[in-house]
Amino acid sequence: MPKNKIEVIYNPYDINKITEKSKVTVGKKYEHIFFKKTIITMGSLHYQKGQWHLIKTFSRLIKKAFERAKEFLKEQKN
Repeated sequence: MPKNKIEVIYNPYDINKITEKSKVTVGKKYEHIFFKKTIITMGSLHYQKGQWHLIKTFSRLIKKAFERAKEFLKEQKN
């Protein structure tokens, strides 16, 4: 593609500000959510935004983790 046909659109969010805010503790009210590694996603639930990809993937990950836990317990039982 010719370079004159390419336009860079920079992220409209201040990444430095987001990084700084990520270091702030959430306080007692929400610490029960973040006591271990947590994934947070934001976005509208419109089809074209693709949030369903995340939901489907999380579902598969949970199922795999459950299956592996069952296998582990079977091995420990034997």
